[in-house]
Amino acid sequence: MIARRDLRSLTLLAGLTLAGCVGSDDARAQGPDALLRQGEYDEAVAAMEQELRNAPSPEAAAELAGVLVDIGRLDEAEDLLRESRAQYPESTAVALELGRLLQHTGRLDEAAALFGQVGAPPLRGDALLAELHRGEILLERGERERALEVFDKFIDVYNGSGALNSRELYAVARAVQHLGVTDTGLYGDALRAFDESIAADPDNLDAHVGVGMLFLQTYNLPDARASFREALNRRRDHPPALLGMALAAQLENSPEAAEIAEQALEVNPDLPGARLLRARTRLAGEDMEGAEEDLEAALAVDPTSSEALGILAAARYLQGRMDEFEALRDRALESNPRDAEFFVTVADLVSTRRFYAEAVEFAARGVALDSLAWEAFGAQGLNQLRTGEMSEGRESLEVAFAGDPYNLWIKNTLDLLDLMDSFETYESERLQVLVDPEDGEALATYMLEVGEEAYSALSERYGYAPETPVRIEAFRRSADFSVRTVGMAGLGALGVAFGRVVAMDSPAARGTEGFHWASTLWHELAHVVHLGLTDHHMPRWLSEGLAVHEERIAGGDSGWGYRPSLPFFAAYLSDRLRTPSELSLSFVRPRSPEEVGFAYILG
Repeated sequence: MIARRDLRSLTLLAGLTLAGCVGSDDARAQGPDALLRQGEYDEAVAAMEQELRNAPSPEAAAELAGVLVDIGRLDEAEDLLRESRAQYPESTAVALELGRLLQHTGRLDEAAALFGQVGAPPLRGDALLAELHRGEILLERGERERALEVFDKFIDVYNGSGALNSRELYAVARAVQHLGVTDTGLYGDALRAFDESIAADPDNLDAHVGVGMLFLQTYNLPDARASFREALNRRRDHPPALLGMALAAQLENSPEAAEIAEQALEVNPDLPGARLLRARTRLAGEDMEGAEEDLEAALAVDPTSSEALGILAAARYLQGRMDEFEALRDRALESNPRDAEFFVTVADLVSTRRFYAEAVEFAARGVALDSLAWEAFGAQGLNQLRTGEMSEGRESLEVAFAGDPYNLWIKNTLDLLDLMDSFETYESERLQVLVDPEDGEALATYMLEVGEEAYSALSERYGYAPETPVRIEAFRRSADFSVRTVGMAGLGALGVAFGRVVAMDSPAARGTEGFHWASTLWHELAHVVHLGLTDHHMPRWLSEGLAVHEERIAGGDSGWGYRPSLPFFAAYLSDRLRTPSELSLSFVRPRSPEEVGFAYILG
């Protein structure tokens, strides 16, 4: 087994100070820079346009175009850059900015040609940035080996050149970050280059956002947020920084993710990353119409976006529209024949609808396409564990962790598997119960008795007998159960059914607070029957409502199952309950801890 070390603490360069805010009236008096700092984008653009008319230059045109791209005015930016390109055909600044816009909108061939013209040796200034983007286009096309050769040159630039300016150091940092896929130790070198870039120019927003994204990649959320806040202090409502904050919230499964994405969309209504984040949230809540609206907007900006194509393909798969799914898959692979990301996206999203076996298959496609796609190995392993393929799942996760030792979900799950090696296994005719040695036979005996009774009653009622053995895992610590379910501590549920695998708290997990473990076990075995009967084609709200109904039938007058309470009626009267069409969101994106309980009642 691969040794698992603790996550390294990557920290920002000491000594960076937060920029003070400038009042809006003062900002207007100070010109475009002050207006941008205050987030007055339309006024800033107007002021920059006036300055460009007064003192035309290719650098001023490129800078204005960059701001227009940030706020989503892409057509205006492209018109400006093409006019400037005709006026200043030798300008590397204009060519670089036009290439970036073309890359942003999926026109990779044209972008690569421009970057090739700008990126001629010596690799300094605009040429270095152009070479970075040329390497990234190779990655987007699936030519990883060639891309890594491009990025490797940046180490020589850093070691062999004199003092590099902030933009050059940013380019080095990004290139070395890409190299980290083969050696995670290089992330520390990338961080050093980002820090030096910020020290050379504290107003380099690309560097602030870039280091924040590096921290996200290494699951260091506090420092990621600090980096994005620094960018926002220097430019209020900066869309890329807001998107970074939203992604950090998404990693914690926080409902704030969608709210922050909305803030970014207020400034840039078609920011692809924000649209895709919101589409994922809507799809998880079974809001297909809303998800498609966001996906259409994202694909209108970049028709080649692997993530957008993957999310839309997952939606089509969940709807059973297989011809459209296959067309989207072929479209993604046409752009990038080694597009593991597409299959990881599909695997992640179908798993949120409890299609775990299918998620294993999709992740395996990603693994087959790219042996360095650590996320694909991780998605494969986590879903193998959910389908009961325990040894295969561990093997996949070990590979994922060897390639990406920062992944908290993988590390936590592997640590939990180590703990579960000590669990004791007890079996009956149709069930297999795994318990902590401290619970042992005393708990297992009762769980097998209740479980067998539930299996018989539910199978008879629905005319369906799940494949056996049904695996039931009971954890003495709620945090361990949470890790088994979502890879992180903090899940408020008592149990979960993946199909023929059930995980739940043992009675010891709740201490003196307690809970009715038999009611929870009956609830989860109802899920086992319902999911098997429908081949997992069942809305979450209906599944949960039926399981609560079965608890009440089995418990009789004992009070099993959620029932209306005073807090529930208070929420109803104050209009704090979700509508039926939004009810599934209460289970996957609850706005408060009690909302999950309310959803069980409404289901």
